[in-house]
Amino acid sequence: MITDEKGTVLDIVKGKKNSVVFSERTINQIAKNKKTALILYHNHPGGNSFSQSDISVLLTNPEIKEMVAVGHNGRVYSLKIGKGKRPTVEAFLPMYKNFYNKYKNQGDKTVKMIAEKYNWTYTIGGGKK
Repeated sequence: MITDEKGTVLDIVKGKKNSVVFSERTINQIAKNKKTALILYHNHPGGNSFSQSDISVLLTNPEIKEMVAVGHNGRVYSLKIGKGKRPTVEAFLPMYKNFYNKYKNQGDKTVKMIAEKYNWTYTIGGGKK
């Protein structure tokens, strides 16, 4: 689901178990709202933090100011770039893989370290770990 900063729902997209492909309609909604801060909400049935694909979507769509994921366990993950650095996906991917391997596949720790490096805001709330 994509909303503006006021909470107005702009589009709802149904994905597959491990991925979502934006339709042309969704891409058009994002493009039409370039001057609006968009928030992308999605579920994470596995209850994990953001994947490298999630963060790549955030990096390649500067209109999306925040990404929120809700796990089956009730945990809510939020990632905001804000005034932090927005690297290219090409520069970001090797770092994500490096942190992911360094922290032994701990997605939460990986995203936390990347958020600190780029001065992003990363929060985790609710639910059980």
